Parts: sequence; structure tokens; C-alpha cells
Amino acid sequence: MRFGRFNKKHSVDTEALDRAEIVFFNLSEAALIQKAVERREGTLGRGGTLLVATGKHTGRSPQDKYVVVNSESENEIWWKKIKSR
Repeated sequence: MRFGRFNKKHSVDTEALDRAEIVFFNLSEAALIQKAVERREGTLGRGGTLLVATGKHTGRSPQDKYVVVNSESENEIWWKKIKSR
């Protein structure tokens, strides 16, 4: 029986997971949340959302900042136009 989506390009064999003792792969969203709670990797919040503590570093560099063109920033920043919108 297979749960969730399956992509042949991403399997246990192709993702170097052969050294792991236990692998939960291609589980449904509900099953992933259940496993995370069982393993004390997260807790359930209101409405069944999964809450996890990511720690001090969340994977984004503080130097990675992006400004989006909107009505507030459009006339305040010089936008080098490569293509016209």
C-alpha cells in the first residue's frame, strides 16, 4: 500500500537514505503530523496544525533580503528594468 504522492525520481534508493534505521517516506500529511507528534518533534496547535521549534537558525541568511515592487516601494527605489512589465 502506498500513501501520499510518489515520484520515481525521489525514492529511498535515490535519496541516500540507505544508512537510516527507520525511514518514513511518501506519507500523507496526516501521517507525517502523527509521526512528528509521536516522536516529540512537534505538537498540535489549534485546528490540528503542526507546531515545531526551529531553533535560533531557520535556514535563511540574515543577509538574504528582497524588496518587492508594490505601491509603497515603486517610486522610492530605483529599479533597473531589464524587461518592461
